[in-house]
Amino acid sequence: MSAKKPWSALVHRVHRALKAQGAGPRRVGVAVSGGRDSMLLLEVLSDLREALGLELHVLHAHHGPTDEPAQAEFREAARALVEQKARALGLPFSLRISKTPLTSEEEFRDFRREFFREVSAQEGLAVVFLGHHAQDLLETRLLRLIRGTGRQGWDAMSESDHPFLPCSREELAEEANARALDFVEDPSNGDSRYLRNWLRQEWLPQLEAKSPGALRSFARSMENWVEVERSRDEQFPPEGLFSTAQSLHRAFYLRLSASEQRRAWAYLIHSLKGADYSRGQIEEIQKRLDNSQNEYTFNVAGLAFAVKSQEIRVSLEGK
Repeated sequence: MSAKKPWSALVHRVHRALKAQGAGPRRVGVAVSGGRDSMLLLEVLSDLREALGLELHVLHAHHGPTDEPAQAEFREAARALVEQKARALGLPFSLRISKTPLTSEEEFRDFRREFFREVSAQEGLAVVFLGHHAQDLLETRLLRLIRGTGRQGWDAMSESDHPFLPCSREELAEEANARALDFVEDPSNGDSRYLRNWLRQEWLPQLEAKSPGALRSFARSMENWVEVERSRDEQFPPEGLFSTAQSLHRAFYLRLSASEQRRAWAYLIHSLKGADYSRGQIEEIQKRLDNSQNEYTFNVAGLAFAVKSQEIRVSLEGK
């Protein structure tokens, strides 16, 4: 039997991070798109299987039919590559193909999340790991800042399910090159009509060229900001505001300042549906609730509000 290949610096780094989180023997999922970062994550976690006692399960979400030939070719190539890699590593593989065309990033994201939730429940997965890195986090925070999302939206990624989050894109590229890693590139990644791609390909590189080191400092400043706000959240919400996980005491809510009301809605909406909301939507909720009627209903941001004399109840639309 040939000797095992020594771990690279990146593998050691991920190992230390997962050990520090208390990772022990467990069944975990790995979301693999076929792109470089997720294919590398699969290889790194495979290297760590024995050391951490991980039972890996590969998940691939296929976004279904499309009218774009290049995108259709990519999706089939990605599916084949990920399945082949899972089989080569001797790992179980779950595939979900959308039967209907998906047309937006939100639809793609919702499709993937539902798939991951279902497989996690069926297979008893403790977590589904994703391959996002430090620049992905910065881009996501910038996009949500542009949209007007509250602080909860900037805190969307965690190292507990994103092992590469402390790593740069350049570090991952270097590791992938050293491994001669097979992966496929999504052709839409080069389309600067998408705001994320424009930030990645044009604005952020120009910022770094204008002021070397700016991106690292920018990312660090945003992380410091999030940490300060996170510490404030330890004292939020105030006792007495929420009567249940999805309802507020109306009189208590109306005594809050406008900024405290916005914070309450950011807190509740994030707990119900994640970061898919904007400040404008929160302000619309405030406006609708500035109403002396005893009982009424309204919908905003994909949520249904039922206002009673003493309580404001909130649920997902259609639930």
